[in-house]
Amino acid sequence: MIGKSLNTRHEYRLCLENSEAEVYQPLLLRIEVMSKKLSCVVIDDDGILRNLMASLMRRLEFNVLGETGHAHDGLKFCMDLHPSLVLLDINLPEANGIDLLPQILKLDPAPKVIMVTGEPTLDRVKEALTLGASGLIVKPFTPAKLIAAVNAALGTQL
Repeated sequence: MIGKSLNTRHEYRLCLENSEAEVYQPLLLRIEVMSKKLSCVVIDDDGILRNLMASLMRRLEFNVLGETGHAHDGLKFCMDLHPSLVLLDINLPEANGIDLLPQILKLDPAPKVIMVTGEPTLDRVKEALTLGASGLIVKPFTPAKLIAAVNAALGTQL
């Protein structure tokens, strides 16, 4: 058996099999594609921006497990559904995304978290990265900037 894995959204395994019934039977070539679809949760109180981020993530073939504008609901989505990525707004109505970040990162397995903010003060950026955020993007942003942040956080090339 020869196996090779590619670091993409799908894992490809190349298997060569030899029939024991007949020595001269040609080798059979089988390619198995095992889906490793990435998942995410989007937590942002700006409904339009939340919908745009979720839509872009779907176009990138992410399974969007949940979208919400509330910290409590976002944490519940993360606890129950175990996403591989969370897009988390810093300024939420009833809670601060910075306060929510350590709770999300305590989950097993811990998702990568990209902080989203319209107020990129140096203290906020340092605090988010010190607490374990995998990245930070500033509103307004382009789809290319979100994709770059996701690639950096996950170590992928989408």
